[in-house]
Formats: sequence, structure tokens, C-alpha cells
Amino acid sequence: MAFKSWTATDPGRTGAANHDAVFASDECGVYAVVDGSSAGAGLFAAQLVAQAVAEQAQELAAGAAATVGARDASRARRDVFDRLQALLERVNADLNGLIRDDANLKGAAATATVLVMGADGVFLAHVGDTRAYVLREDRKSTRLNSSHG
Repeated sequence: MAFKSWTATDPGRTGAANHDAVFASDECGVYAVVDGSSAGAGLFAAQLVAQAVAEQAQELAAGAAATVGARDASRARRDVFDRLQALLERVNADLNGLIRDDANLKGAAATATVLVMGADGVFLAHVGDTRAYVLREDRKSTRLNSSHG
């Protein structure tokens, strides 16, 4: 299955600096939008999350591919979600450790949405209020997630 994506970020109405980071791999079918906090080192946090997704993109794609024709498809799909959860938990722990070690990183935080496209489905994980939408050919969009902390 071939994917075609594009990315864009916007600092919003405040006119403040943009602390967003993105990762997009049409080859792997793995995408992330990360919104760093406007306080402190938000851009650092956003880039850290995006880099972690980039480093795991091949593994996430392989997990999604393994769901096709799997003997236990439910378990195979759960494995993809488990990998996404572990990724977000690991980068959160890494960021917290860096903040403890460097006072300049105080306030570093980010929300994230990570999407893995597979032939057998779409896998979405998110933390916070970063949005994910499907834009259809008729230009109508459908929001895929809701805000949570």
C-alpha cells in the first residue's frame, strides 16, 4: 500500500515561537505530530519525541505488517499498540530524567499523536491534545481522537 503525506505546523493565534516537530515516513507508514510546550524547552521536548518515533519507525511498521494474516490477529494488533505505548512511556521517562539533570530544561513538555498505517488497519496513539484527522478525497475531514492528559 502506498501512502502520500505532507506536514505543516502552525504556531497558532498567539504569534509565539512554533514548538512543533513532525516525523513522516511514507515508506514505513509512520507519522507523528508533536506539540512542545510554549514554556521552557518545549521545542527540545517535541524534537526528542519526534526523534524517538523516527528511531522506532521500522519496528512499528514491521509490527503493523505482522497483523496481516496473523494466526492471532487480535494479539498482533495489541502488540502494535503495546509498542506505541512503550515508545511514549520511554521517551517520557527519558525527558523527565533529562529535566532532573538540567535546570535549563525545566518546563519541557509535549503532546503527541503517532499514527502507524498498516494493510490491516490504522494504529493511533496520543497523549494530550494534539489532533489527528482523516482528510478524504471530497475534502471532508474526520477527527480521529479526543483530548486527554
